[in-house]
Amino acid sequence: KISNVAKSEHAAAQTKTMFAALLAVVRLGATAAALFLFITPMKLAATMRFERSVGGLAPLPFATMALNGFVWMVYGFLRRDWVPTFVSNAVAFSTGSFALWTFYQVADKPQAQSAARRVTAILLAAIFVLFCWVREEVIASLPESSVRQTEDAVAMQNHVGQLGVIITVGMFASPLGSIAEVIRLRSTASISPLMTMASVACSSLWTIYGLLVGDVFLYGPNICGLVFSMLQVALFAVFGLPPSSAAGKSGVKVPRDAPVPVANLGGNKPADMRV
Repeated sequence: KISNVAKSEHAAAQTKTMFAALLAVVRLGATAAALFLFITPMKLAATMRFERSVGGLAPLPFATMALNGFVWMVYGFLRRDWVPTFVSNAVAFSTGSFALWTFYQVADKPQAQSAARRVTAILLAAIFVLFCWVREEVIASLPESSVRQTEDAVAMQNHVGQLGVIITVGMFASPLGSIAEVIRLRSTASISPLMTMASVACSSLWTIYGLLVGDVFLYGPNICGLVFSMLQVALFAVFGLPPSSAAGKSGVKVPRDAPVPVANLGGNKPADMRV
């Protein structure tokens, strides 16, 4: 009996170790995919600067990426979850903001300039409102403040997490506005293959990780992101890949609604909020 108990405990320990190793590998891959996805818009910003034109791009995906990154930065700050939630989404906020600023600087048509101004104003207003909403909890989370895990603090973390999920799903869906154009023109020139595949990888890995840890704030939005990304893959399968030539002078449009989703990183269970 003692031997059987020992064997059972040893098997349980091995299973736990293997699960921990699998979780670490999946999380590492998911984090790397998310960071790649966050940095990818820099290529679009570089193209805009080089061509001195926004081509067919729209400013909304960059603004939603920045807003999503800011929301999850606040969430990570409230939970003191610096890596990967805060750091990764700080990259998302920075690259989204930089791409939006680049768009505004090189916008070569009055309509594009007006759109950039409107989107930027909405982004700044949303950030201001969010900060005012969570200001007290942010102050309470500062290093010199005592760490509080009251019901109100947990509720605030949940509210910010839920807001982040809504924005994340909306940002995953933002490229779908180009589907009608793709079908009408029978061309995928308005969709970025690189960012679509990065989105598929990122969404898949974070869905797996979320399921492994039983975290609905993780796998929920990323399942939606995976579905939206696979719809774009289906468009490539039907209509083929877009021309590889550059935008602007080549006459080929830069993808208008290039997907810039942000994965929700970190263990964000509604029922288990940690600081």
